[in-house]
Amino acid sequence: MMKPAIRLAAALVLGGLLSACGQGTNDTPGEYRDDGYLGMTQTNPNLQTNPTERSHYEDTQIARRTLLAIEGVRQAQMFSNGPHVFVYLRLDDGLTEAQRERVRADAEKALSYHNPRFDYQVRLRDG
Repeated sequence: MMKPAIRLAAALVLGGLLSACGQGTNDTPGEYRDDGYLGMTQTNPNLQTNPTERSHYEDTQIARRTLLAIEGVRQAQMFSNGPHVFVYLRLDDGLTEAQRERVRADAEKALSYHNPRFDYQVRLRDG
């Protein structure tokens, strides 16, 4: 009579251990981790051992090329503060307010796509 009780206790302990495995990973299906790579890796993207590591200069050059490829952008200036990048654009003359807003939104979207590690705030300058 003792054996069924021991088996039941062992099954409960084993079930408890198995259900605890995988807990605490903070993974929710359909959501990305906030690692700058949309959940594809858990490594630090700026470690020199990472083959995709880029320097601040390289990040800036990618952002500059991205911005200057957008039609209507004449000049781009960027200032960064940690993960926050403030972008100031000078646009071609003669654009309507709707066109200027479209260029601003396109710039923000393109920057976020090509360099998702940063939080971009794009502002327009006159002249």
